[in-house]
Amino acid sequence: MYSKIMMLFICIAWYVLQCQCADEGPSESQLAVIVKKVDEIYHEPNGISYDDFFKALLSIQTDTKATGNILSRDQFEKTLEGREYTLTDCLNLTRFIVGDDTQQEYAETLFYRNACPGSINFVKLSFVIFGIRVQLNMDISIHKEDQLKADILKYTFPIQTKEDAIRSIIQNFNFRVT
Repeated sequence: MYSKIMMLFICIAWYVLQCQCADEGPSESQLAVIVKKVDEIYHEPNGISYDDFFKALLSIQTDTKATGNILSRDQFEKTLEGREYTLTDCLNLTRFIVGDDTQQEYAETLFYRNACPGSINFVKLSFVIFGIRVQLNMDISIHKEDQLKADILKYTFPIQTKEDAIRSIIQNFNFRVT
């Protein structure tokens, strides 16, 4: 009787330990696949294009059997367009684009001019960010909504170096020990 209880305890403990390891980082073989794929898409001096990055994500997910819901770039952009943005979202994005907090008050003023019950849609957010770009004499040659999509993409997936790409991939997937 005692050995059956001990065997049951060991099986349960082993199961729990395996479940706890499921959300850890990739194994060495999975990490090697990630590094190899990032090396393939990294081009000096331009770095990694976002289109290549999204294709690499899908390939890595298949090769490593990682789990996670990664949208294509088009799906990601459609999600951005359909979402409501809070003041915090607007201020964080402004800080990212400007590089400091100098435009936070102006961003808040523009936000409240366009907000209905505490949030704004994508089009209104693009007007807010466009206003800040004009205020700072930043490049406004690209259509404001396309520029905002590019800014949010860079904010969500900061991949200026190989290490950034690897870190972003590891953060967006759950890897099982194989």
